[in-house]
Amino acid sequence: MTRLKFTLVDRDAVRAAVISAALSRQGCRVTVVQELIELGGSPSRSIALVADEDGAISDVVERLKQARIAAKVIAFGERPSSHQIVKAMAAGAVDYLQWPCDAHSILAAADAATTPAD
Repeated sequence: MTRLKFTLVDRDAVRAAVISAALSRQGCRVTVVQELIELGGSPSRSIALVADEDGAISDVVERLKQARIAAKVIAFGERPSSHQIVKAMAAGAVDYLQWPCDAHSILAAADAATTPAD
């Protein structure tokens, strides 16, 4: 089984540390990025786990396209409205999780995002 690689885009350092530690305990590699400018150095074929704040989803999707980085984007947010979820999915996110969520929920979303469709 391939070890999953996550790029976590989150300006909330405490939340990012919690998510990073939980995923690391599951054997995943996590790179934490607090500002979008840092995203360019992210590894290809990773999963971008992005906090849905201040238009971050569409910005991350666009930056990944421009850099030709083949990463799936999974968005997350606290108490998201249905409009917020639809907007993130329309921007290019492949899934949306409600925070707080555990590592198993994140891994299930990542597995679904990276498993080829039949």
